[in-house]
Amino acid sequence: MKKVFITGASSGIGKALAHAYAKRNCILGLSARREDILFNVADECRDLGGTPFVYQLDVQERNNCETVAEQFKKDADGIDIVIANAGIGGDDELYSGSSKQINTILKTNVLGTTNLFNWSIKNRPKKIVFTSSMAVYGKMTSNAKENYNCKPISIYGISKLAAEKILFKLQSKHTKVIILRLFNVYGPGQNMENMQQGMLSIYLSQILKHKKVFIKGSLNRFRDFVFINDVISALTHRFKKSNTYNVGFGKPYKVIDVIKILFNLTKNNFCVTYNFNNR
Repeated sequence: MKKVFITGASSGIGKALAHAYAKRNCILGLSARREDILFNVADECRDLGGTPFVYQLDVQERNNCETVAEQFKKDADGIDIVIANAGIGGDDELYSGSSKQINTILKTNVLGTTNLFNWSIKNRPKKIVFTSSMAVYGKMTSNAKENYNCKPISIYGISKLAAEKILFKLQSKHTKVIILRLFNVYGPGQNMENMQQGMLSIYLSQILKHKKVFIKGSLNRFRDFVFINDVISALTHRFKKSNTYNVGFGKPYKVIDVIKILFNLTKNNFCVTYNFNNR
């Protein structure tokens, strides 16, 4: 029976991923800061046929990270796959957030990954799958290719790129490393209260609450939107070797066209305003 450890299991992607592995009757280690949400996820996984263990984990704390992973190793007798999904999003532009927000992003995404790296050197999981982001590319003028020179323009993008480079060092330590650069994910389970991550859920939340969308940037920007089920298919795919992959739909959509669809679906009149203090 496969043993899978998932960090960030209380997020929309984390929960969907846990459900997918539970349906395969896997032994699951579910970790995140929000232990109350994790217990609900664990109950759902148990109903689907999985064997879940719940651990409260702050990846910023190295000792906590090592203790939790070691406990799962004891509970499950080893770890086959680690899904490194814990992370925090941020604003689009470099230094546009507060210093507190910037520090939180760097500590969670970079320091947290470093802690996972150090643990993996000692414990040698067979495979690590890391949920990175299209933000590592920066401003894109055409379809991004995995071998492009990454030039992130946000602290979030910088933190994700740094985490990628840290984890890839594990290739020489007998661990397969899969980097998945997710584009704009949407679908059931997204946190409608999170105004820092998930373009569609942010705009939908604003329409439902304010009857308008707050814009930062051109309405004629293009974005690639990928449904969460396709993301889960990528995260659970049996990749044969270490590599980096884009995960998107492969078709660009103008932001204005997507917003119009949301207004039509919610039966609200189109209303957009520029507001650089709100998203």
